[in-house]
Amino acid sequence: MTESTVSTDELLLTLYCIIDDLYQDVAPDWVRFRSGTGRMNMTDSESITLSVMQEGRSNDSELSFHRVVQKGYRHLFPDLICRSPATEGARI
Repeated sequence: MTESTVSTDELLLTLYCIIDDLYQDVAPDWVRFRSGTGRMNMTDSESITLSVMQEGRSNDSELSFHRVVQKGYRHLFPDLICRSPATEGARI
């Protein structure tokens, strides 16, 4: 029996779809439609996906994981926010 290998792209996409579906079903309206969500660069589902993926990879450093996403997965997260304190909240 051969094992199938899932790419990180596929894992991120699958994880995002599951999280986004759950978020739409579970998150209360006051959270999903809170003030300012239209000005946010990343969606809550994208942020949660990256947080879950980071935990699953046992990556201790948020900054190092952010660099991994920035370098290799920007095509999946084009509105990834900058982690620099000087440009906090800005897109890179």
